[in-house]
Amino acid sequence: MIFGRKKKEEKEMSENKDLTPEEANQYMEDLMGFVPRMFRVINQLNPEAGKTFADFYNSL
Repeated sequence: MIFGRKKKEEKEMSENKDLTPEEANQYMEDLMGFVPRMFRVINQLNPEAGKTFADFYNSL
């Protein structure tokens, strides 16, 4: 049962709209008030990392 639920959750997560680098930068700007220089490059490769970091930073 647990394994079936996990696959369903993964499927739902994969259906989410992918962020563009520009959207990730804007999300970070809105949430944190700035975009760290290193994340301007990281967001080009993996925008989800920038979004995740902004959520973490905002939780502190």
